[in-house]
Amino acid sequence: MIDFKAGKMKTAIIVGATGAIGTELLTLLLKAPEYSHVHCLVRRPMAISHSKLITHEINFDEWDIQPLINAHPTLMHAQVFCCLGTTLKQAGSIDAFKRIDSDYVLAVASLAETISAEGFSLVSALGANANSSNYYTQTKGDVESKVQQYQLSSIRIFRPSLLHGKRNTFRLGEYIGLILLTLISPLLQGKLKKYRAISITQVAKALYLSSLEPPQKLTFFESNDIQQF
Repeated sequence: MIDFKAGKMKTAIIVGATGAIGTELLTLLLKAPEYSHVHCLVRRPMAISHSKLITHEINFDEWDIQPLINAHPTLMHAQVFCCLGTTLKQAGSIDAFKRIDSDYVLAVASLAETISAEGFSLVSALGANANSSNYYTQTKGDVESKVQQYQLSSIRIFRPSLLHGKRNTFRLGEYIGLILLTLISPLLQGKLKKYRAISITQVAKALYLSSLEPPQKLTFFESNDIQQF
């Protein structure tokens, strides 16, 4: 249960706000009474306006953090939410995938370090392991390890299982996987619960509510932990 005590209003920074989880998180934070400003770092214009919302169009390949901070000093000590993520099909190659899921994510961690972020929340993946032979889980695990090397006061790493819910693009592999997981879900008990499919909305809810909890240096949320919010 969240024990949030009234205090100064929070500022949020979302990177990946146009993705499935980021979109849901943005909706929650714009409604959240604890947050007064929500900054979104995006690669293209957003089709949404709100009194709390400030958007910044960023070229992540040529991104210089400091001018953004100089122009918006209120970004200091914000809560940073990194919801970046793509697929091999969308990226076009493993190198392009790693540029988004690794290089860009670490650039966001660098931003969080520079602004002395109150908290840094990263959406990773179930099975993330830097020693994995699979490019996807290896990349996710490697990024998790590297993020921990930044001088961040509080890091929250979320490892959701297969996601279900509204997406901007149809993913056949995930759709088939979701059907199979749904069929065997009743069998996934105990330690196997983390393999159950999880809703995009639930992940966004966990990101938001966990940001209201007392900060911890490093916290991992497996998929079954995310379900508890």
